[in-house]
Amino acid sequence: MNGSILRASGRVNGGRLTLASLLRTVCHPPSLRRLGRWAISLIAVLAAPSALAQLSDIAVIKLGPDTASAGTNITYRTTIVNAGPDASGTITISDPLAAGMTFISFTQTQGAAMACTTPAVNGTGSVDCTLPDLAFGASVQYDLTLHIDAMTPAGTVLMSGAVATMGPTQPYSLDDTEENSVGVAGTYILGAAVADVAISKTSAAAVAPNGNITYTITVSNVGPAAATGVTFTDNLPSGTTFVSLQQTSGSTFTCTSPAVGANGTVSCSLASMSIGNAVFSLVVNSQVPSGTLIENQITVTSTSVDGNDENNASQASTRVEASDLTLSMSAPATVARGSALSYVLTLGNAGPDAAQNVGFVESLPAGTTFASWAQNSGPTFACSYPAVGATGSVSCTAPFLLNSAAAQFTLTVTAATAGSATSSATAASDTPDLSPSGSFGAAASATTSVLAPPTIAMAFTPAVIAPGQSSTLTITLGNPAPNAVALSGVAIADALPPGLTVASASTTVCGGTLTTTAPGSINLSGATIAAGSMCAFSVTVTAPAAGIFVNTTGAASSSNGGNGGTATATLAAALPLLIAQTASPVSIQTGSTTTLTYVLTNPNSVTLTDLGLSDALPVGLRLAGNPGATNTCGGTLTAVAGGATVALAGVSLAAGASCTVSVVVQGVAIGTWYNTVAVTALSGGAGNTATAAVTVFANVPTIGVFAKLVLALLILAVGLASLRRWPLRGG
Repeated sequence: MNGSILRASGRVNGGRLTLASLLRTVCHPPSLRRLGRWAISLIAVLAAPSALAQLSDIAVIKLGPDTASAGTNITYRTTIVNAGPDASGTITISDPLAAGMTFISFTQTQGAAMACTTPAVNGTGSVDCTLPDLAFGASVQYDLTLHIDAMTPAGTVLMSGAVATMGPTQPYSLDDTEENSVGVAGTYILGAAVADVAISKTSAAAVAPNGNITYTITVSNVGPAAATGVTFTDNLPSGTTFVSLQQTSGSTFTCTSPAVGANGTVSCSLASMSIGNAVFSLVVNSQVPSGTLIENQITVTSTSVDGNDENNASQASTRVEASDLTLSMSAPATVARGSALSYVLTLGNAGPDAAQNVGFVESLPAGTTFASWAQNSGPTFACSYPAVGATGSVSCTAPFLLNSAAAQFTLTVTAATAGSATSSATAASDTPDLSPSGSFGAAASATTSVLAPPTIAMAFTPAVIAPGQSSTLTITLGNPAPNAVALSGVAIADALPPGLTVASASTTVCGGTLTTTAPGSINLSGATIAAGSMCAFSVTVTAPAAGIFVNTTGAASSSNGGNGGTATATLAAALPLLIAQTASPVSIQTGSTTTLTYVLTNPNSVTLTDLGLSDALPVGLRLAGNPGATNTCGGTLTAVAGGATVALAGVSLAAGASCTVSVVVQGVAIGTWYNTVAVTALSGGAGNTATAAVTVFANVPTIGVFAKLVLALLILAVGLASLRRWPLRGG
């Protein structure tokens, strides 16, 4: 609180004393009163020299708020003090109410009791009090509460002043300083403490006949003060009936509404609404024909002073109209992976009214990329679409689509990935749709199975044959995942490489037709392979001459899955396995041994498999007690001591490679024995044979050392005898 004491001052014109100012000061009523009192005191002193004049100093101090808002209550505190040096005698206090302020209450808070009169509550006038005497140093105090008119303009300064005057109990009682007998407090008005209630109402621009209109009602108080007695009223438009009312946010209002299906008034109220919003959803049903404009106005009021009554009403307008958007889409059931896939979209309006601001969005299927977009017919739409090779969606709009009008479009994509490709589209407009009632659009989609081509595999069994032998060529076709439908019109063409000829073939394969044409043409057509299945067919081929034959088929194809890959298999028509045999030594006595060595050689450029040899020893030879077998060929070597056969099996021999097997045999009968060994093979034919001769002769008797000495002496004796009998000539 700020106090101010209004004092009369002798300093005028900036403190300079002039004749004019002196006259004004002297002629000023308080100055005249002082002069009169001084004169009376002077006469009294002169008349009674033994008496002295009584002096007191009555000061009035008034305090109040510096600022306040219009429409609020404020309290001023007034204090009356006697600064002496003598008692005051009777004091009269007058506290008039300023214009724009009304009385609320008066309370004396300190000092001797005063006799006071006040205006009626909320009235105007003056507070007047009388105090019989106020001793030196004593004081009285009171609080005066006033109400500021709510319409007081901001910036107004309201002045509240109290004046104390003395009525002398003796003719010579004087107020020593009258300048401080008036107390004034000024309050700056910030503006009315008012609320600002507002209301807004929105709805869809259009509704179908017999459709529901949803109004969103927002009640607001933007302050600065709380609003009391807030009420909003909505008289439902003619031709509508009540459906529902729901408050969705804000302080809870108490509402009344018509019965469902009836017309009437919706009214909601709240005793006090702080700054903020309250939102309601009001639903009514339209009962008027197409072409009608439904206008609905709503108002809000408050018992508080409203700082802005221009936002206390709101109106929403809704057209009653309807269109019936139709949307259809078509696409092929299947396409081959990597091929173009086209979706045809048709947008129509079955009326009865034009569809306003119509548009649609069509999404590209997953696994596809944009190729092209074209409008085929109908009113022109403005469209945007992805770049070629990109993904995304197509969006088109038009200002309107008249009743019974239609437009057709084609979206072409590249089906890059096998699987299910679904394109979806939605259409909408600002006009309510009849089907379903109250909706604003339509939807359509189309699904295509993007098929992967058939798979193919091929093999020769066996992969190595001897010239002139046959092999089975098997070709296997499959319908791969993720294909969910059968592949139809499956075909494959295979032109065998020169040197291979078709020997035989089945005629009906996988539901198709297999034909072979000499010397080496194989064709399958019209086959069907179920989803996730495989089928195979075989033909027998021969290779009259030796060679390596690489067979590559044409691409496996289907009428709905496109072209796939090729398959390659190799058939070797191999030269027979070569074998050589040696015996060392070639001559032995009976009971002695010799080593038979077999050398196997693959003369081909492919590996020969499942090779072996078989050797039935002649009767004069048997495996030694220790056959001493060696084997660099691998496989399984069988050579049993004392046995008559040598066998080798399960050998694989790389192209151009050789390997060696050796066994020790014993001569068991005198003679020259011819041992012939033959090679065996599942590939490359039986091969050739190899022969080795072993001579077995009788044993020579063994002569001991003594016998040899006697024999030598006998021979010497015979020689000497011969010399004596036939002496040498000339001797």
